[in-house]
Amino acid sequence: MAEVNTVFFIFVGIAKILQQTGDMCLAKTTRQTEKEQITMSSVTPNRFGITSREGQGTPLLFLHGSARPADAWIEDWQAFTRALGTDRPSIFLRGHHLQPDGYSFVRRTSNHSLNPEEIVSDSVDCVTFLTTALPATEKGSRQPILVGYSSGAIFATALICQMPDLFGGAILLRPQSPFAKQQPIDPFALSRKPILLLSGNRDSRRSPSDGSALAQNLRNRGAIVTHYDLDTDHNWEQNGQDATLAKAWLDQLGS
Repeated sequence: MAEVNTVFFIFVGIAKILQQTGDMCLAKTTRQTEKEQITMSSVTPNRFGITSREGQGTPLLFLHGSARPADAWIEDWQAFTRALGTDRPSIFLRGHHLQPDGYSFVRRTSNHSLNPEEIVSDSVDCVTFLTTALPATEKGSRQPILVGYSSGAIFATALICQMPDLFGGAILLRPQSPFAKQQPIDPFALSRKPILLLSGNRDSRRSPSDGSALAQNLRNRGAIVTHYDLDTDHNWEQNGQDATLAKAWLDQLGS
């Protein structure tokens, strides 16, 4: 793929762009609050869907977890972006795998393990979707930051490794490595790409070493990784440390 070094401008007419892809059935509603305008888009199952909020600065691209309806994750996304204390543009990317309790970005096997080959294939499809649905309107400006939670963090890791030039960095909350153990590592693949990794030391859905192992894997690929192992379980840290650390990290980047 050609290198992409552009910013995605989020705008209310985004539904019209999505319709041009031809294989998506799109419906749009708009909600207005005092400070933000949200365009909500829904597409057919097993296709990616997006919701967007306008603003200024570097966009955030939020990838949700699993086991909850999309509307519940949208509320988390809104609360998280508000907690960052900025009015930056943000995008909520809905997972493409339809499950009984909502959508997910990854599917697990019968023994609850990941399928690295499917994740890589899906990440390529997602990049194609994003470059079609969110075209650049200005040249030479900032790339979006991925913000992935749980299964969304797994998929965000695959995205930034598959197409690092498309993204400015990543915030990975309660992540797990999507990589096959035998996969060779390119030490220049992420070339000083900034990544914030927030794991939980009481996370029963992750092995104790998952966070540190992924952090080292990403460093081996050339990324600049900041890793915090928070005193929390798989849920959001109850004292707001996820947002506090994410805001400080973004401020340090100047994003």
